[in-house]
Amino acid sequence: MNRFPALNPKRAAIIVVDMQSAFVGEQALFPNVHALEIVPAINRIVSNARRAGAAICWSRHSVVDHGRARQPDWQRFESSLSSQSAAHLHPQASGHRLYEGLDVANEDLVFDKYRFSCFVNAAIDLDGWLRERGVEDIFVAGTISNCCCESTARDAAMRDYRVRFLSDATAALTDEEHAAALLNAAAVIGEVITTDAAIQQFSEAADPAI
Repeated sequence: MNRFPALNPKRAAIIVVDMQSAFVGEQALFPNVHALEIVPAINRIVSNARRAGAAICWSRHSVVDHGRARQPDWQRFESSLSSQSAAHLHPQASGHRLYEGLDVANEDLVFDKYRFSCFVNAAIDLDGWLRERGVEDIFVAGTISNCCCESTARDAAMRDYRVRFLSDATAALTDEEHAAALLNAAAVIGEVITTDAAIQQFSEAADPAI
């Protein structure tokens, strides 16, 4: 559906969605084995993109008790996932932290978000932050493919960013849900590519002779 021009790494950003201790790792409170499996792919694209001059952004899904970021009461009934996860995704909770095996650098952007999409009701104006840096191309990685990753990718496309959804650096709870998210991404959001293909794009941008 989309034909993107050649990549300019300095106008690109990697958005890694919600790779937090509550979801990733052997001790995760809400374990997702597939999220742990994509950590090497995420670290590869992040390190290559950072070296090429791209912006690296890490979101943390957050639950707060007060203010405009608080979820509505109808989402917080006792048996809901929102209520069950609240204590573990509070900004001071250990589950809120990014998984320790990720390649997070001091210069990266780390921010909290309070809804599925990184572009809606987050602690920062991500769209404004990206535009200040001239970002035009966004690569989406992280978890869960068919929820926060897809929501972020869709909202990025609706803001006219060129979106690449990394098929092997995103993860859902099941293969079927992951495949559905990739289908949606390819059909109406942007381009679905592998981590290797994304790294190749950064390499070709750094050396046009390749």
